[in-house]
Amino acid sequence: MGQLGVYFGQQVRAARLERNWSQAQLAEAAGTSEEWVRRIERGAKSPSFDTVEAISTALGVTVSHLFAAMVEIRRGLKGSSASRARCPPPTLSGWKTPPD
Repeated sequence: MGQLGVYFGQQVRAARLERNWSQAQLAEAAGTSEEWVRRIERGAKSPSFDTVEAISTALGVTVSHLFAAMVEIRRGLKGSSASRARCPPPTLSGWKTPPD
């Protein structure tokens, strides 16, 4: 996982520590394993959308809160063509519901 995954993991860790939770407590609340939480926080693994949603719900924060640092980093990388190729800009407000 790249640098942005590390920042995502740091946001998860910061939100967990604000609640004075252990990794085990977050894992239990999110319905995942403690090892998976450790890997996410280190930026070693990319969580699925379902896991991101479960973690945000367990922590009582929005999904966008967990990606906030990534958006700020992305803004700082705008001048780099290599970063644009690896990391498309986030557009949460532009999401549309797929047709049935």
